[in-house]
Amino acid sequence: MDVDHEYFLASFDLDDDREKAINGGPWMIFDHYLTVRPWSPNFSAQDDSINKTLVWVRFLNLNMMFYVESVLLTIASVIGKPLKVDLHTANMLRERFARVCVEVDLNTPVVGKFNLNGKWYNIEYEGLHLLCSNCGCYGHGNWNCSYIYNSYQTG
Repeated sequence: MDVDHEYFLASFDLDDDREKAINGGPWMIFDHYLTVRPWSPNFSAQDDSINKTLVWVRFLNLNMMFYVESVLLTIASVIGKPLKVDLHTANMLRERFARVCVEVDLNTPVVGKFNLNGKWYNIEYEGLHLLCSNCGCYGHGNWNCSYIYNSYQTG
């Protein structure tokens, strides 16, 4: 059911289907993330905002010796709350990058790289298209960044 403000309500006949929809993501539609949450009686589409989302992150050119679930989840913890390692990564079927699902706070700057054993590695965020190159936050571009605007006002 279309609730309004780009929110939808879905119901499930089976609890297993509902649990998979809530916990099985992250889900992407046309290269954009779909946030799935349990319904709450206090929910208001007009007043709600999404501050956190699940994203797939890629650790580029990471040595295969680090393709261990505990190591990858520890690395991912510098980005946000790590949830799971991609099956292709866990089974070492992909060497160009390791892929981990992380819950990120959309109101804080994203982490662009990390240091492991003295070497810097880049991080790519799948499906996060509006990343500001000035403040590092999601949801706007550098042309309308309030960080720059505020620094001009105070500086």
